[in-house]
Amino acid sequence: MPDDLSVTRPHDARMADMAARFGVRPPKIKYRSVPSWQPEGVMVFFSGRRSKVWIDPRFDDLPPPVQEAELAYVAAMIALRKGIVLQTAVFGVLAAIGTLHVLVSLLGRGLPFLLGLLLAYVIFLPVTLVVSALNIYRVDRLVAKVCGLSTVSADLDYVSDNPPGIVLRMLGPGPARRAARLGLDRSREDLGG
Repeated sequence: MPDDLSVTRPHDARMADMAARFGVRPPKIKYRSVPSWQPEGVMVFFSGRRSKVWIDPRFDDLPPPVQEAELAYVAAMIALRKGIVLQTAVFGVLAAIGTLHVLVSLLGRGLPFLLGLLLAYVIFLPVTLVVSALNIYRVDRLVAKVCGLSTVSADLDYVSDNPPGIVLRMLGPGPARRAARLGLDRSREDLGG
């Protein structure tokens, strides 16, 4: 979908309302394609002072409670942006150092190659997965606090039925674990589960 002035912007006002609930500046919304591994059709980007959100036509096909949940998750990620970006930057630097060490050890300098692999990947990968999961749990808790458990449940139900791409599934906890972490009773009808 082209991003130009002739495109109707039906979600701008809804996103602005949701951002206000979370006490954050509304992101700039662009209506364009989102990768297929994001089945909700929504992606948030942190760049500069103002966050950006891409929304594609798949978002319009979501049930209204799931649309609201997705907008809530975008607003929560923006609210927690500083912590998420800082952790990502720190682990990015650690990954670069680990990769550099592996390259240096291939040249015969520094620690032996296998020790470099151990430091760079066997330790770094699990730590990255834990940090990713902690960020997801933080966002879940904030959405539950601001919008209620029914909003989180709408998102978790959708993710259960429409799993994201393999990389996202590997990087974060599944819907059942996220629900358990919140103490969400998935069998109660009033929570959508």
